[in-house]
Amino acid sequence: MTEDWSGNLWISTAGGGLDRYDRRTNKFENFPADINNRNSPLSNNITTIFLDSEGHVWLGYFNAYSKFDPSTFTFSHYVLEAGESSEFGKVAEFAETADGTIWAATGSAGLIKIGRNSLLPSTFHFPQLGDNYRKVEAISLLASFMQIWVATADHGVILVDAQLGTAKTYVNDPLDQSSISSDNIDSFFQDRSGNIWIGTHEGLNLYLADSETFYRFDVDNSGLPSDLIFSIYQSRDGVYWIGTLYGLASGKITQFEKYDALTGGLSSNSVNAFGETEDGSLWVGTDDGLNRLRPDQTEFDWINQFTAPGISSNIVMSLLGDGSDLWIGTFDDGLNLLNINTNRTTTFRHDPSDPTSIGENGITTILKSRSGKILVGTYGGGLSVYQENSKSFHNFRHNPGDLTSISSNNVLAL
Repeated sequence: MTEDWSGNLWISTAGGGLDRYDRRTNKFENFPADINNRNSPLSNNITTIFLDSEGHVWLGYFNAYSKFDPSTFTFSHYVLEAGESSEFGKVAEFAETADGTIWAATGSAGLIKIGRNSLLPSTFHFPQLGDNYRKVEAISLLASFMQIWVATADHGVILVDAQLGTAKTYVNDPLDQSSISSDNIDSFFQDRSGNIWIGTHEGLNLYLADSETFYRFDVDNSGLPSDLIFSIYQSRDGVYWIGTLYGLASGKITQFEKYDALTGGLSSNSVNAFGETEDGSLWVGTDDGLNRLRPDQTEFDWINQFTAPGISSNIVMSLLGDGSDLWIGTFDDGLNLLNINTNRTTTFRHDPSDPTSIGENGITTILKSRSGKILVGTYGGGLSVYQENSKSFHNFRHNPGDLTSISSNNVLAL
């Protein structure tokens, strides 16, 4: 369907020609194909309909299309002659770039450019596909200024720069989770913020323009009822509506800003602990190092075994900010004390021959008591209390014969 400048709805049908709904009379009027009347549709099987910036309505068929002026009810047609090598099959969808050029997605010739006045088609050759451009089944288009997004049946997404005459293909790479999730494309949508959303056979994709990658939404990481995405829409209240094979899903952008390895620069998506130091830095402990987000910054700094300053292990399990000091508990290589003013790191490891060393090297939790004591929970070594004067630890371990000892050497939280 499309709505003309007078508020009439025009509806393309399969087998019934062209319909107009008149709001004033609340009635439909049918305009069937008539071989004796040039000012009628070419066929009763109309594959797509589109309103351009000049108020003309475009109709697509198989190997043909029409431009229609609803104000004068006049048609201009283009039909491929039988036997022409440039057969383009089903005209699936039209789009218009910012310069007023009309484009069409076709089943056999991929993307074609249409002369607005002459109606003559010219096939856009995708350089990266070589002679295979004729095998591209284009099923949908989305024009955004001078860019054209072309959805294909099995060649992924092709992004055309109409101004430069170049094209780039995005296809699924099984080894790259930031690639598009499927080569079978079903739908496009551009939201109010200019974001491009793509529905595929394997989930919903959000195009990340800065990195030219995709963020994937599927049944495993979202509330989508199916990974087969037929349609995408955003209502006036900002809610996204996703039509799938097994039902409808809706969602809205939340107040939470997402940081992960793909979009936020975290060193790992597995986040174990948080801390904050007096300078306002937020510290995030992950399975692959320590991350620091400084005040008024949007990118994380990484600290690991190979940086300066560094830490003893990349698997960070616990954090505690204490003024300019940051206590960093690792999975299996002891406790680190980082001073952010001097950028010096001190590491405390368990020494079986030294009873004043930390109880074990697996540091699960860290707490500062009201009296200022640093309490360290370990896995296998009980509870360790840091002695500031001697830079050593007093340890509390489980003693099976002492009911007043700690009940377990595995301390998980404080």
